[in-house]
Amino acid sequence: MVKINDSIKKIRKNKGFTQQIMADALELSLSAYSNIESGKADVNMSRISEIAKIFEMTIIELITYNTDQSLSVSKGFKFDTDGAMKQLYEHIIEQNKEYIESLRVSIEDLRGKVDLYKDLYETSRTKEMKATPVVGRPKRK
Repeated sequence: MVKINDSIKKIRKNKGFTQQIMADALELSLSAYSNIESGKADVNMSRISEIAKIFEMTIIELITYNTDQSLSVSKGFKFDTDGAMKQLYEHIIEQNKEYIESLRVSIEDLRGKVDLYKDLYETSRTKEMKATPVVGRPKRK
């Protein structure tokens, strides 16, 4: 089975990128990037996503690059057994959780603003009512 670090190295070379170009694009030191390609460093899904963007590929294309377990309509969907599919799934779930949490925070912020505007409106109405004299009915002649 082809490991992700081997795929990254092959794709980098095919694209004509140096390790320094990759390290700079990923904002890593040359040795840190070299550790990715050599398999000395574990690569999480965030990093795989960044690398895929640099290579102008999808994550799945990167993970399944040059393997006999690539996507195939006739064979159905197969994935390597390194847990890449599980990592991808967990990465997507985590991103969705973060997005949902940001929406929850936005909703709470908006609710606070609505309450503030209601209070301001009620306060202004109360002041307006106190400032307006109550006029009785005119007397009939």
